[in-house]
Amino acid sequence: MASPACPPRVTVWGQEPRGSTATPDMTTEHATAADFITWTERAKTMTVAALLYTINDCRQAAEGMRGWNPAKEGFYMDQASTYGMELNSRKAA
Repeated sequence: MASPACPPRVTVWGQEPRGSTATPDMTTEHATAADFITWTERAKTMTVAALLYTINDCRQAAEGMRGWNPAKEGFYMDQASTYGMELNSRKAA
């Protein structure tokens, strides 16, 4: 019996999914320079409320990866830090 096709994955903030679309996302790649550029540009367009929500969401995702996928944990912490830097720069202005 053939296995059913997996539904398409939902992307967050327009981010393209990584890895094969036929398997769950078990990324072991670290954040790239391109990721940081994308997050920095996206953060500039977000409201303070959206930044706070995204930072919290990234931190929770990182906590969920702790002990399971260290690379993905770091990926989410990098993402939270990037959005946090934008929030801090607005507070300083």
